[in-house]
Amino acid sequence: MIKVKEIYEQYGADSIDGDDMFILMLHGVPEFQDMWDYFQPRLLADIKKGKCYPDAYALLFDRRRVWVEGKNSWYGVLTNADFFSPQMGEIDDIENVDKRRKEIGLCPLWMAAQMQHQKTPDGYKR
Repeated sequence: MIKVKEIYEQYGADSIDGDDMFILMLHGVPEFQDMWDYFQPRLLADIKKGKCYPDAYALLFDRRRVWVEGKNSWYGVLTNADFFSPQMGEIDDIENVDKRRKEIGLCPLWMAAQMQHQKTPDGYKR
């Protein structure tokens, strides 16, 4: 993770061809608090600059919440449901999930669920 941070500092979020930088982050950043504290605000800023995909950020964010902190999803990108489940898992503060998604440039949850052939979680209202 130290090397990923060095590459990011020198070249930015879009510094490695394809999705390689994101893959490196996905497999390490959420598990290490100091790395998450470093990358999280920078990736949000990179979204605004068009240098980071919102779905990549949301997946990192949700991975941390669900797998590391034991909480429910925040963006609905990675939930506590089985990946192949026809029903999305639980999302905290579900009343505001579309607002959060919109803030970072994601489509509404109902649209994401439709594209993934899933049902939205209980409590979700369009």
